[in-house]
Amino acid sequence: MTKYSKFEAELRDELHTLEETTGAPEIFRLAQARNRALAQTKAKSGKFLWPVMGASMASALIAMVLIIQPDNTELDNQLASEIIIGDSIEFYEDLDFYYWLAETDQNGTS
Repeated sequence: MTKYSKFEAELRDELHTLEETTGAPEIFRLAQARNRALAQTKAKSGKFLWPVMGASMASALIAMVLIIQPDNTELDNQLASEIIIGDSIEFYEDLDFYYWLAETDQNGTS
C-alpha cells in the first residue's frame, strides 16, 4: 500500500469534503463543462456576439463612407470640357452671323 505525505492526505480529505457538500446544480454545470471539454466544443455565446459584431461592422462601414470621398476631378474635367466644346460649337454655328457683323462694321466705318 502506498503511503501518502501529509500534504496529499490533507488535499484528499478536502476533495472528499467538497464532493460531499457540492449540490446538484454545481455537479450538473461541472458535468456540462467536462462534456464540452471532452468534445472540444465552445460554449454558446452567440446571443451576445452577433449584435456586437453587426454593430461594429456597421460603424466601420459608416466611417469608411464618411472618410473616403470619391475623387470628382475627372468628372469635373469632363464637364468643363463639355461646356467649352458646347460653347465652341455654338460659336461655329453662329460664325456666319459674326462674319456678317464684321463686314457691316467695316463697311460702316470706311
